[in-house]
Amino acid sequence: MIDGKINLLYISACLGDIQIPRFSQRGIPLSALMIFVFRAIMGAIFAVLLTKFFYPKATFLGTAGFAIGLVGLAYITERFRKRKKGP
Repeated sequence: MIDGKINLLYISACLGDIQIPRFSQRGIPLSALMIFVFRAIMGAIFAVLLTKFFYPKATFLGTAGFAIGLVGLAYITERFRKRKKGP
């Protein structure tokens, strides 16, 4: 410590031996059902927020349709992303 400040080099030298547990490079594996549920929940949340912000008079069916569209766009963009990477 110099003048009450923590020396970052000292901290990094001390933490250099600590092994941080990591998952595989692709992250935590999720099933297709869990991915769908997560996308459906996020799609519903964002659909409600966006319709209430930009179109407050939207009906429930309009908001639900927008949520379905958002989830569909998530699957379409995933398809394009996986197609570019190759097998």
